[in-house]
Amino acid sequence: MHVFHKYEAATVEDIIAKWLDHISKPIPAIVGDREVDDLGPTSLTPAILLCGDKEVRRVGKMVHVEYKTRKPKNMQDVEEYKKALLKDPDITRLLLKQYGAI
Repeated sequence: MHVFHKYEAATVEDIIAKWLDHISKPIPAIVGDREVDDLGPTSLTPAILLCGDKEVRRVGKMVHVEYKTRKPKNMQDVEEYKKALLKDPDITRLLLKQYGAI
C-alpha cells in the first residue's frame, strides 16, 4: 500500500516545513474497512512535476523517516532534497505562479 499526502505551499522551504510538522503527529487513516489511529510517519517522496495529468519528471531523492522518533533519518537528505528542488528550473516558478506571486 502506498499513501501520498499533498503539501501546498508557496516555497520549497514551506513544503518541507509542512511535511516535518505532519510527520511529527499521529496520522489517522481508514485502511480497508477499519480505522487506524496512526499510520506512522511518511517518507518525503520526490516532487512529481505534472503537465496536466501527465508526469513530466520527478525531482529530489526520497527522504526516509525514523519511525520511532518521527524525524528524518538523515537531515543531510532533507538539505539535498531542498537543493534539488530549488535547482530545478520550473519548481520555484510554478510555486510562485500557483500562489499569485508572479
